[in-house]
Amino acid sequence: MLPEVIPRMVREFPCPLVTTAERSALFISFVLTNTLLALTGSFAAEPVLPLDSVVAKINGLELKLKAYHYFLKDARSEVIAEISNKSSESLGDADLWQKEINGVKASELVKRKALAKATEYYALIAKATELGLATYKDEPFYQANLPETRKNKTMYGPRLLSEDMVVSAYVGNLHTRIKEKTVPESLFPEEVRKAYYDQHPEIHNRREMVVIRKIYLSYQPGNKAGKKQVMETLLQRLKAGESFPRLAAEYSEKITENEWVNYDEEGRQMIMLTRPPEDWFLRETFRDMTEGELRGVADNGQGFYIVKCEKVTDRAIGFYEVADKILRILIETKYAGIAKAFTAAANVELNQEVYASIIIN
Repeated sequence: MLPEVIPRMVREFPCPLVTTAERSALFISFVLTNTLLALTGSFAAEPVLPLDSVVAKINGLELKLKAYHYFLKDARSEVIAEISNKSSESLGDADLWQKEINGVKASELVKRKALAKATEYYALIAKATELGLATYKDEPFYQANLPETRKNKTMYGPRLLSEDMVVSAYVGNLHTRIKEKTVPESLFPEEVRKAYYDQHPEIHNRREMVVIRKIYLSYQPGNKAGKKQVMETLLQRLKAGESFPRLAAEYSEKITENEWVNYDEEGRQMIMLTRPPEDWFLRETFRDMTEGELRGVADNGQGFYIVKCEKVTDRAIGFYEVADKILRILIETKYAGIAKAFTAAANVELNQEVYASIIIN
């Protein structure tokens, strides 16, 4: 049986935006993870096993220790990030891998997550093989495929690619080919796309521009609470009817988020274009405001914002303008369900002896 902890790698569509706070947490976790990797090592097998030892068979395809090591790296980083999010101080503990997360030892959780990632990978290969799109001998971990692919010789000489680049390109290519085979565009004729359009009024308009006023205060770790209190007090004063331009002139720090934001110094207004590229935090936090709305206190990881929306410009979008986008959404949504199904149906035969010999440290 496949362990219960199965993190998904197959992308669900349409993809939700990642918040600024999440990106900050991921970045911090990345730094901490790599620092800890340097300090504490990674994983081992006791007794030492050859890299061609079979950890499991997935839909009849052998998951060998060489490939399992690859999935362990990502899984290990994820678990370290989970531990860090709960308590970054515990990362240096000698018993780090004995700590429990939702009742499962961290070391075991790493192994389960790695097995789940490997299951998705080999289930994908099995599906491609079933459809006649690939064979297991094509995959990066088969014999010397990975080192040969990493060389990727070009007219300019060898180009050493990372393992992640090779595997990601291979997986992406298989998903694309399976999707084209299993979800042809003919499944979604114009009447189906029009029905989707009618059922989703949120795509009938596109926000072209947002004009906002803002008050911004940066903070340092030692004064964050105090700065937030100042901003919360200002927000209450604004709600009570005090002048936004006057308080902004008195309290706001000057900040230009990026070159795509037009800042009117005299009027202390920002004209924020909502088409990428632009500041992600502004887009996620303030793009959907209505005229006259006051919003805050918002934290971008470096400072606090209070924003008042002065004006918005929306444009009506007809069906034919978004017909291709709707088609892509329908195809991706349909394929996400197919990929989820063939991954869930994967048959995993675990080699308990080899699995138990892998030690996370």
